[in-house]
Amino acid sequence: MSLQDSRGPAQVPGVPRAWLRTLAIALSLPPTESRVILLILGMPKPVSAWWIANRLNLEYSHAKRAVRSLVAWNILQRSAAGLVFQPDYRLWQHPAS
Repeated sequence: MSLQDSRGPAQVPGVPRAWLRTLAIALSLPPTESRVILLILGMPKPVSAWWIANRLNLEYSHAKRAVRSLVAWNILQRSAAGLVFQPDYRLWQHPAS
């Protein structure tokens, strides 16, 4: 069986350019947080911090720290199904000290 189906690669919903621009330019995120965001943006369904740690080959504690940081910024949200990206960049904010 071929790795590539005759229908072509799987379709992933597009990410609006404004979100990516804001993530790349306006926010100075550490590399681990950036990798977590890119992974979640590419997933069609919510994932857990444990899944992220395994997929990115990170210690669970490092993945959990990155997730907590992104949740504090309101870039990620927790849901019953797992972690999801907060699409409204106007809600992203610096965490309260």
